Amino acid sequence: MNINRSILMIITGLLLMITTACSGQGQEEEWNFEPLTVIFSYQPVTPAAGTEVELSVEVLQGDEKVDDASDVQFEIWPEGVDDHEFVHAEAKGEGVYSLKWTFDQPGRYYVMYHVTARDFHSMERMEINVE
Repeated sequence: MNINRSILMIITGLLLMITTACSGQGQEEEWNFEPLTVIFSYQPVTPAAGTEVELSVEVLQGDEKVDDASDVQFEIWPEGVDDHEFVHAEAKGEGVYSLKWTFDQPGRYYVMYHVTARDFHSMERMEINVE
């Protein structure tokens, strides 16, 4: 009985060591489960038709600026039109992604940003009135 108990203790100890050794693998990468915060802006604040406008988003996760977004796009369309244009934004650093866009006609436009970063996706529709 003592030999069986000793063998059982050795096997249990070995399994415990193997389990402990394996569970330490891959822990170099820390997961941040905070959602993205996206701050949309555009310049000039009162855009005019035919002039260039800079559309921007600043992407944060908690207090950290997100410079490693896998995809940032702006979806742009005039009010009442079903055809939407998707345009990729360029990384500017410090968590900022932007593009330059010219609205051809005055009127109300919608811009929806699409940000994919760190296994999160954020999108929100914004309204811009162009003079």
